[in-house]
Amino acid sequence: MKHYFAPVARIPSSLNTRSLSGAMASLVVISLLLAGLAGTSLAQHNPLAAGHRAVTRAAGPAPLSSLRFQHIVVIQLENSAYAQVILDPYFAGLAARGLLLTNDYAVSHPSQPNYIAQIAGDTLVSDDATYDLPETNLIDLLEGAGITWKAYQEDYPGACFVGSSAGAGLYARKHNPFISFNTVRTNSARCAKIVDASQLERDIANNALPRFSYYTPNLQNDGHDTGIAYAANWLKGFLEPKLTNTSFANGTLVVITYDEDDGSHSNHIYTLLLGSAITPGTDAVPYTHYSLLRTIEDNFNVGTLGRNDARASAFSFGSSAPSATPTPVPGCAALERPLEGPLRSWCATPTLTAIPSPTPTPTPTQAGALVTPTITPTITPTITPTPNKVPQTRGLVYLPLIAKH
Repeated sequence: MKHYFAPVARIPSSLNTRSLSGAMASLVVISLLLAGLAGTSLAQHNPLAAGHRAVTRAAGPAPLSSLRFQHIVVIQLENSAYAQVILDPYFAGLAARGLLLTNDYAVSHPSQPNYIAQIAGDTLVSDDATYDLPETNLIDLLEGAGITWKAYQEDYPGACFVGSSAGAGLYARKHNPFISFNTVRTNSARCAKIVDASQLERDIANNALPRFSYYTPNLQNDGHDTGIAYAANWLKGFLEPKLTNTSFANGTLVVITYDEDDGSHSNHIYTLLLGSAITPGTDAVPYTHYSLLRTIEDNFNVGTLGRNDARASAFSFGSSAPSATPTPVPGCAALERPLEGPLRSWCATPTLTAIPSPTPTPTPTQAGALVTPTITPTITPTITPTPNKVPQTRGLVYLPLIAKH
């Protein structure tokens, strides 16, 4: 840790003792006044003073030239399971050109808690209602490290619009997690970085693609109101020209993912990584939305939010041997929200339960004596789930819903 010291003014030797004492007293008074003012200012601007969660920061941002990916672009689609999406010809063909995460899971239902989880490390809410959240988030980390970012939202009216829908119902606030956080919405400079999606083409043309981009298609293009085939057709027209544009593609990681499944596949979702630095293949390591957040944090060396992102593993990019079956996740019981589907089985501890053996029956020997045989009890392992901590949030108790939203 660096320590900074204020320079000490030299006092002319011609001053007598009384003048020196007076001067020192004046300096002390002035110092105390300045300290009081500084303390007031810090208290007003320190998020921890308002009850915010502490942010775990890295030692310092990495030099941009040393980043694994110069840019990360997340494209968010809606409400389809991995098993459904991979059957679509375009999504299947695209998967062959990138690294397909075959064991990635959303963390909740309905939509909004998943969007919030991707940038906050916790669902924080349990439904699609409008919330103004005081918690820290990914933008606090990026801004603190000087990392540029934008949220590109289709049919977003701009001007820090806080309504629940716009654009003839094609824009939905519940799919724009950034506007829900006070540290973004109430900061005009940050809120101006939530833009209509048409800005992306201009940014690419001007070689001004931010380091982190989050792209939300409208309710038709993301498949929410239309389905997988429609979303695939839109994605093909949107993405293919960009993958051949060096202003967009060079040094860029493109993440195509889904917020949740359709409610019938244990929240197993399609997530694909594309980019010139990506080796095509499959990765069966278990991941969640928190893994995506951790990947972004680690790439830009900005630390974590100290929530589920701190316990999540970043994407391995194929460097780890894929696991054929889910394995217990260390610290799983400490997750701030319960996980769904197969993820629940990872939060388990094996115990040994003895199955009662039958009472042995004495058998006679040739000499007529009775001999009681020794029977070794059979020990069968069983799995006892470890309860997860399920706190209340603003009077709401998390409930695993399966309704499609």
